[in-house]
Amino acid sequence: LFSFLISLGRMSLTHYIGHILCVCIPLYRIYPDWNWPVGVGLSAFAIWLVGALLLSHFWMKRFSRGPLESTVHWLVSR
Repeated sequence: LFSFLISLGRMSLTHYIGHILCVCIPLYRIYPDWNWPVGVGLSAFAIWLVGALLLSHFWMKRFSRGPLESTVHWLVSR
């Protein structure tokens, strides 16, 4: 479990931007006043968390940084 959490933390920027694009914006289109039911929010959170944990774990087995973290590193180190 800790290795999954460590991988998730190492990709925090990717997951922050990803949850906005993949969860918040679609929910906002359905609930424009940001007032979605608690069950919808909890379901979205649970699905995102499981997906993020799995994606991070397998991504970090192959790469040393997340995709957005790599992009920022490349831009800063130029």
